[in-house]
Amino acid sequence: MVVPNSQPANLGCFVYPLSGLGGFITFLMLFAAIGLSASSALIFSVVGSVVGIFIAWLFLRSGKIDLQ
Repeated sequence: MVVPNSQPANLGCFVYPLSGLGGFITFLMLFAAIGLSASSALIFSVVGSVVGIFIAWLFLRSGKIDLQ
């Protein structure tokens, strides 16, 4: 059963920046650990930041989407 998120304002104003930062750090550590160069890891980290923000946006919009 899907429970809608009817009050996304309770999550605070830091949801998107923290999601972006979390995605950035996660992707940076992942691609640095597998041995990519610094510039390549940085580019993939920016992509990870966008992915983190997109996932946060999906969770905040979950109350406005009918999944039935």
